[in-house]
Amino acid sequence: MHNRTLTFLLTSATAAMIALTACALYLIDRGTIALATGGSKIWPMVLTSSCATLLVMALLQDELRKMYRELADREEQARLDAHTDPLTGLGNRKFLFNELERLIPDSGTQTIALVLIDLDNFKRVNDTRGHLVGDGLIKAVAARLCVIHPDAVLIRLGGDEFALLVQTQHEKGLDEACQRLVEAFDEPFLADGEECMASGSLGAALLRPDLCPSELLRRADIAMYCAKRERCGFRLFDEEMSQVAARKASLATDLRYVIRSGQGLTTSFQGIYSPSGDLLAIEALLRWRHSTHGHVPPPEIIAVAEEIRLINDLALVVAKQSCRAAQACRGISVAMNVSPMQLLDCRFREELERIVEESNISAQRIQLEIREADFVDRGGGMREALAGLKRAGFKIAVDDFGASTSSLAHLQTLGVTILKLDPMVLRSSREVGSIAVMRAKVQLAQALGMKVVCEGVADEADRTAALLSGCDMLQGYLFEEPRELAAFVLAISKQAAA
Repeated sequence: MHNRTLTFLLTSATAAMIALTACALYLIDRGTIALATGGSKIWPMVLTSSCATLLVMALLQDELRKMYRELADREEQARLDAHTDPLTGLGNRKFLFNELERLIPDSGTQTIALVLIDLDNFKRVNDTRGHLVGDGLIKAVAARLCVIHPDAVLIRLGGDEFALLVQTQHEKGLDEACQRLVEAFDEPFLADGEECMASGSLGAALLRPDLCPSELLRRADIAMYCAKRERCGFRLFDEEMSQVAARKASLATDLRYVIRSGQGLTTSFQGIYSPSGDLLAIEALLRWRHSTHGHVPPPEIIAVAEEIRLINDLALVVAKQSCRAAQACRGISVAMNVSPMQLLDCRFREELERIVEESNISAQRIQLEIREADFVDRGGGMREALAGLKRAGFKIAVDDFGASTSSLAHLQTLGVTILKLDPMVLRSSREVGSIAVMRAKVQLAQALGMKVVCEGVADEADRTAALLSGCDMLQGYLFEEPRELAAFVLAISKQAAA
């Protein structure tokens, strides 16, 4: 609009100057001015006025030209700014969509891929080392990616996410290109004068003439989150991923409702027994039968709850049901699973203590189970959180021990008093025909003051191996499948009467 206005003014000024000059020359040439004024006395005045007018018009024309150039430069800069990320100087999301619209028509004759790169745990860098280091890391990553693939188009989508448009001869070439991108994170980055380690998860989608930019971005995003979840570095989109994503979206929507309404989620229980068969504790196991997807496995429920940031709400639902079970089953403990994310959240710990207190049961009857792998992955802050829970009276147990690489001595320093052997330990002992390794683990744990539970006891042979290894407690399908609380209330009554 401004361009058209200035162009009109500039053209009008030029035309007016030309017309005025032509008119003056014509009148002078024909003697019209002299005759009209009665002689030649007016001539100097006419000439002076004409020259002054011409000078003003010339200056106006020059000023309009300058304004036109300045406005054109500003509009060009604004256009560049609208397509450029200010931190890195790379193209931005708008630039990416323009490039995709340009490249999609040619994607039927050549292999072009959209690759999304998401930095893992970037928020932790920002929170612990400051935004200057975080910005420096973003710029350092951008610089390295440009060096690795100088012919590709690199874009910063915002935050800790980049996009790359890669052209290769075939899909194998794409795999090789993405592998080089994954390896780019092997060496530390220099960010604002500090060394930073970073890792990235990559997801790619192939351009096709029948796909729009938004759909391509959606596919690459699905593949990227798949790579992040599997910790495999890179994944190329396939249709199965889309089905998984659709299922997850459906579960996320419905899980929000069932958590907040308290309807739909149920808890089953499985017993933990002494070597002689007495019931010592029960473990709360989350159950959800979805109207469309049927039985949803607990690990999937937890993963979805973590993604929608309702994992604490979900755990508190289980905590309330565990406390009700403890009220109904006097004299035994109730075990419930918790994650590091929950343990490290002081608000969750406070809410858990409040629920137990309002239930009028002792915290000593609630056993908190944490997977061994979580102790390995989340060392920082865990010691303090567990110490606080132990002071409050809760029992601390390690679940699935033997599936990871933590040491028993380290677990003892964290206040662990119960060790639950992963079923794999029992299976391995039976496969090699020797319980020596299993017995050694049990004896070492007991020497450190821990009670040992053998999980996965499915038949009498498993029971015999567990007893010969010296385990203090047994758990598994040999005794029962997970069942309703009422069955255990009845079993406890019979046990007390015997």
